[in-house]
Amino acid sequence: MKIEKIEYSDIPVDSKLGKKIAERYLYLKENIEYEEAYCNRETEWYKNISFALNLNGEPVLAVPLTWLKDGTDFSFYSRPIEYLIVDNLKEEERIEVINYYLQVFDRFIDEVRLARPARFTFYADSVLNNHFFNNIDREFSFYNLEGIIDLEIDESLILRNIRKSYRSLINWGKREIRTVLVDDQNPDEQIFNDVREFHIRVAGRETRTKETWDKQFEMIKNKQAYLVVGYFQEIISSAALILYGSKEAYYGVAINDRQMMGDNKPLGHHTVYYAIAHAKSLGLKRFNMGTISSPVMNEKEQQIATFKKGFVSNLESRLIISCKFAQKE
Repeated sequence: MKIEKIEYSDIPVDSKLGKKIAERYLYLKENIEYEEAYCNRETEWYKNISFALNLNGEPVLAVPLTWLKDGTDFSFYSRPIEYLIVDNLKEEERIEVINYYLQVFDRFIDEVRLARPARFTFYADSVLNNHFFNNIDREFSFYNLEGIIDLEIDESLILRNIRKSYRSLINWGKREIRTVLVDDQNPDEQIFNDVREFHIRVAGRETRTKETWDKQFEMIKNKQAYLVVGYFQEIISSAALILYGSKEAYYGVAINDRQMMGDNKPLGHHTVYYAIAHAKSLGLKRFNMGTISSPVMNEKEQQIATFKKGFVSNLESRLIISCKFAQKE
């Protein structure tokens, strides 16, 4: 059997590995371009060293990976590392491919350790747990809880699983808020730019570059994102940008008018529910509300998580393991 390392960008989208990557939005080409624009907005912080492995000429394993060049960390733009592997490998093929992957990763770590200590985090996996067992930093390893909505059940059950106090607020929004969907069928750039200005106004400053917004508008046109916009009395009051792959939708950016909310207007509830219902209409399987609980959350993130928790019926735990490596003598 012949195994060779190739560029991540060389994975054909119609290959088995390409289709596996496409199930989620996170590792698609367009989102990687967004992450690069967002994370490297002031200086070139991250170097993209993502790669893939071919087995007998077919791509079978992908490793989305970046290196924080001013520091020591390996991650995927600050997220824990994971690898994606096709499902149809024979056991002996799987073992050889993963061993080759680990050898490549070990070389990356050793190169950094020539100059300084190294560190990285990864989503717990039996292979990685075993390989890096002696380097696990237990003090900085922790669990995240992600909120998941099952889109394969009937919509009435999705609504029933939502926090009871939210249901009347969703109905209020359905009556009082005019909702507009911006997607590949309606790629309205003016509305999208209005939402960008709305975000700046609510945040009180421009928190990210126009380039990052342009990347997300491209994702909308390419069927990898959609935008739900709510108008209260014909003024933008709420918006939610949802990113998606072929199976999973992800709650990305949400914006609500704080002054109107201060007047007891429940602006965001119907917008989020509309986004969930639309994901189901697209035939997606899951709606990921993101992190609901984590020991590294700040107070604002905890408040947002409390809001998101009201929509979810399932909490999935993900163990994040931190590893550290001393500098080579």
